[in-house]
Amino acid sequence: YIRTRTPVILRGLAKTFPAFHLWSDQYITDNFGDLEVRLEAKTEKESFTPVGEVGLGRATFKEFFSRYKTDNMYCVSEVPEPMYKDLMLPALMNCGSLRNSLVEMNLWINSGGAKSIIHKDAHNQLNCLLAGSKDWIFINNTYNDWIYQAEEIDGDQGGFSLVNPDNVNYVSFPLFEQVPWEYATVHAGDCLYLPPRYYHRVKSTDRNFAVSFLFGTRSEFEMGNSDPRPASRSGLSRCFWR
Repeated sequence: YIRTRTPVILRGLAKTFPAFHLWSDQYITDNFGDLEVRLEAKTEKESFTPVGEVGLGRATFKEFFSRYKTDNMYCVSEVPEPMYKDLMLPALMNCGSLRNSLVEMNLWINSGGAKSIIHKDAHNQLNCLLAGSKDWIFINNTYNDWIYQAEEIDGDQGGFSLVNPDNVNYVSFPLFEQVPWEYATVHAGDCLYLPPRYYHRVKSTDRNFAVSFLFGTRSEFEMGNSDPRPASRSGLSRCFWR
């Protein structure tokens, strides 16, 4: 799937993580409540940025969990290092040069009603859902000319579409009608592999926790022996780009 740049859902993979059984609002508040995380609005590219006690777009877990069910806020942040102990580096990513290509782990938490725009990311990623469900739409980047991508400096790597997926204007974006797409629902315990620069849109209707592993931009990796140890003991922090 990596070599052919094809999305795939690995059902049940995230159930092997301790976090799948441990992480709840109360557990994270009790064990990591003073750690800071980054906040965004529930709708991507919305001009509003939540304000926490720490500052604009920043809050502690304790504050976030006391407000996120009523306020427009979404935790989109790098996983704090003390939380590594509750995560496993999936065996499929702990092989050969794959392991040395890790970039970072990101944490995604919202109370439901969050949605992204149509966009693409620069890296390979494995997005693992620990609670809730997410609906994904996928569009192969071979249809880039029909996506109406916004002008950005790094548009050849990441980027987003000007098309509003909730209300498509076919007068302004006539070619978008010809774009084929695929749809999938990811449930708690599943992991989704998404190739780099592959357009997608994500919606969540219920409370959900997710962790994404970002690794490299290539489609060719040398495979070796797996080493499925917990992230905190498998050298994950040493693989991060700082």
